[in-house]
Amino acid sequence: MTLWCEKTSLVTDSPSLLLQVGKPYFKYIGVFAPTSTTPSSGAPPASLRLKEDLFPDLTRSYANLGGRHLRFLAMRMNPWFLVSHVAEDNTLTPTSGPEFQVIKTLAQANNFTYTVRLPDDGNWGGPQENGEVTGMIGMVYRHEADAAVSLITITDKRETVVDFTSPYLLDVTTILSKAPAQVSRSLALLRPFTNFVWTGLVVAVALAGVVALLVTLASNGVARDSNRGGRGGDYAPRGGRKEAVWSIDSVQYFTFNMFRSVVFQDDLTRPREVAPRIVAMAWYFFCLNVYVVYAGVLTSFLTRPSFEDPIDSLYDLLEAVEKRGAGFGFGKDTSQEYIFRFAESGIYADLWRNFDPSYYPGSRMRGVEKVLEENYNLITSKLVLRAIISKIGASKFYLANEAFYLQPFGIPCSKGNPLREAFSRTVLSLQEAGIYNKWVHDVTGSASSKSLALDELPVLSLEHMQSSLILFGLGMGLALLTMLVELCSSSLVSSKGQNET
Repeated sequence: MTLWCEKTSLVTDSPSLLLQVGKPYFKYIGVFAPTSTTPSSGAPPASLRLKEDLFPDLTRSYANLGGRHLRFLAMRMNPWFLVSHVAEDNTLTPTSGPEFQVIKTLAQANNFTYTVRLPDDGNWGGPQENGEVTGMIGMVYRHEADAAVSLITITDKRETVVDFTSPYLLDVTTILSKAPAQVSRSLALLRPFTNFVWTGLVVAVALAGVVALLVTLASNGVARDSNRGGRGGDYAPRGGRKEAVWSIDSVQYFTFNMFRSVVFQDDLTRPREVAPRIVAMAWYFFCLNVYVVYAGVLTSFLTRPSFEDPIDSLYDLLEAVEKRGAGFGFGKDTSQEYIFRFAESGIYADLWRNFDPSYYPGSRMRGVEKVLEENYNLITSKLVLRAIISKIGASKFYLANEAFYLQPFGIPCSKGNPLREAFSRTVLSLQEAGIYNKWVHDVTGSASSKSLALDELPVLSLEHMQSSLILFGLGMGLALLTMLVELCSSSLVSSKGQNET
């Protein structure tokens, strides 16, 4: 009896039947011959001599597909999958990119040809609540394509309908926002201290004047003395004209001198007793400390730009959405959408309740553009974002420091498809040899840090001095306004006196 086999086994003792059916449909794999030995003797009842395995290992068989043609799905993603042409039937003509390199390597390692096309609905897809399976996952699930290569995240829900190869890349999800704006230097003189600290300084100056006066009066019973070195008592301005001003034992006089010490001006009180000198010494040390801290922070702010608080975490994003009307989005039917949509509690659920469906970006590239155009934040793979913004200009964007949701990327195949094992061996080789990481590095580049050289130290310009100029202008304006009020008041008093006479 001769055994012939193609996709199913056929056992026959009539070779002429095979000739009638047509030999190209079958392949000779061996001979099955019955023996005269009875089963009671313990010998096999028949002998089977095979040229090939009756049930071959499909994993080894699919390692060499013998030029078979496979249908792949992919998404156009710059720079991960670049194409030169898209046909009317959505067939792609790929040119470069790490994901295209994966398909080329699979074809070379497993000996097959291929075509690549876009998914019908333009989404990555997966199982939906209504039972439908969308996107590339759905087309592979329905055997409309053999596999898909497009940075597809392996998730539990997707694995219920397709089989994934071993992951060839691990990445994390993060938030992309517009680069924080630089804080204006117009109020630079006030920025070293908070409003609370400034208020405390004003109160401290007032209290220090009162304390210094009381200690001085209690120590030596200071009296008005208008001849003590031109200081204290009544102040005689130049020209010999003498006017009554603050006396040496007035609160205004001591408070003004406390303020002079804060701005490092000469103190006019000249205490002679021990107690007032201790008060003065304590106040001088306090002023020195305030001055050093203020000068250091002000110098740092003027020479090193300060920026608005960035969005560094999901909690920062939620605050920006609720308080500043910011928007955020992610790809439709992507793994990022799933973790927010199906979250029952926590920060994911809070953000999903604030999500506006109009913020689906359509594509990652469009999402990056929306970040620059609107008050918008994009949530997606960190490597993908780095690759895109490196082409546009990384300085325009800010990548959050917080990373969440580890993403393993794999290739989906239909359930039970032997291609999965063959493809897994190839992608594992790419990962272990670091080849895929090299391809990623070629498109994302490396962030190089450059230290500040001495000749690159910032030089103070008019922009840095605008706070001082604004303060000077306000002072001059207030002085001019005061002068005008005094002139008007003097004019009114003079005219009233003339009318009375």
